[in-house]
Amino acid sequence: MKKNCPKCNGLGSIVVDYKECSSCGGTGYEDDAFDVGSHFKGVNNNARAKFDLGSDQDIPCEACNGKGQVEVYEDCAYCNGTGQINVCRDCGKPLDEKYDICAECGAKRKEDKMKRKEAEEKRIAREKEVKDVYILDSLVQMRDMDRDKLYKGKITRIEKYGAFVTLNNNVWGLMRGEVSGYNVGDEVIVFITSIKSREGKIDFAPAYVRNHRIIKLTKSIPRTVIDELDSKMGRMVRIDGEVLQVQQTSGPTIFTITDESG
Repeated sequence: MKKNCPKCNGLGSIVVDYKECSSCGGTGYEDDAFDVGSHFKGVNNNARAKFDLGSDQDIPCEACNGKGQVEVYEDCAYCNGTGQINVCRDCGKPLDEKYDICAECGAKRKEDKMKRKEAEEKRIAREKEVKDVYILDSLVQMRDMDRDKLYKGKITRIEKYGAFVTLNNNVWGLMRGEVSGYNVGDEVIVFITSIKSREGKIDFAPAYVRNHRIIKLTKSIPRTVIDELDSKMGRMVRIDGEVLQVQQTSGPTIFTITDESG
């Protein structure tokens, strides 16, 4: 890429010395004086005296503009007298005529091209990648959730601030954001953005997955004997025993169960 030479400002030559003007002999004026008086014949005497129009005036030399010296030029060595230099089109660094970009910018271009290629390959790989999406069985609880997994659920309620997504009877949460494209009953794939265990709340965000496979997330609860129930208060347990009595009430149904522990 061409640009004006910074040494000679595109002129192709630079001033290297000064010499006496041959036109005026170094005086800075022409040999013949200008007769001002004859030029202003119609001007009255007062004006002539005020502006000194009655005397002859020296005429500045046109060749040196009244300086008495003229510049001595020689071809600019930086641009070889052309007034232009070849520079890198990326960084502007001066270059040999046969190149368009410098070695550093060429290497950077190559590196950037490789990065773009790698990014494109990763994008294509992500699109082809098959993601694991989990559905929960009835025993999975909030404490079993993993923020690194994708889950499939169903929209059960829609509000202005988001949509409520149910994963099973124990786990549901709010998918925040724009929900104008969703309806109650739609199945969605989500990921967890926050888990508030103390409040029993989970926040979701939609996951846009091109290819996925469904995996059922099951939970196996170890058996608890009746004598150990006091230590499991508030938790889901599995009891294997014999039902001795069933009592129906206006509230919950009460089962009396016994096992080998008593």
